[in-house]
Amino acid sequence: MIGIFTTTIVFVAFECGSPSRFTERPVALDQGGRGFARWCEIQDAAGAPIRHGPFESYTLKGVLVERGLYQDGLESGRWEGFHSNGKVSWRGERFNGEDVGQWQLFHPNGRLRSEGQMLEGRREGVWLESNARGAELRELSYLRGQLEGPSTYFYPGGVVQRQGTYRDGEPPRFLEVVSFRRLATNGGWLQARASARHLVVVRRIGGHLAGL
Repeated sequence: MIGIFTTTIVFVAFECGSPSRFTERPVALDQGGRGFARWCEIQDAAGAPIRHGPFESYTLKGVLVERGLYQDGLESGRWEGFHSNGKVSWRGERFNGEDVGQWQLFHPNGRLRSEGQMLEGRREGVWLESNARGAELRELSYLRGQLEGPSTYFYPGGVVQRQGTYRDGEPPRFLEVVSFRRLATNGGWLQARASARHLVVVRRIGGHLAGL
């Protein structure tokens, strides 16, 4: 069955394979406000309608908000969300209603904001985060959705700013990497020399250099 959005906004034809049925109606959008959605649906074993196939939602002005696929009433397959300017806001895979696999989030200008793995709807493993100019900001480790393991923060130029390790969800005591012009107490001078992403960090105690 093919359906066309029944508003003054013209949309591309939306196709539902047999025996699916095309449905459209006003909805509350996840980011707030009202909009419209259209999807395909079938009947479950009890005869109740469930979503099955393509799904799309729009603002009242016709701006695409998100799109993806349903399988037997659950979000499964490729999903994407969009900024108000039409650029992709996020994209990734879902299985049985949960985020899984590689996910990416984007700034409104289209540059990558963060990316990493999702497992059962939660962040897992290393996630990278960047600013709107494309400079890497953070490299964070997750376990079942919580910060766990090594975390590194960068200056905009890519040089390490501080490092530490989260354990059992507790924030670390970060090692601060400072410039030659700044001091750290702890019994002496703390100095860092940066070359690309590699650092030489030493401390000066009693006029002598000592490793950390």
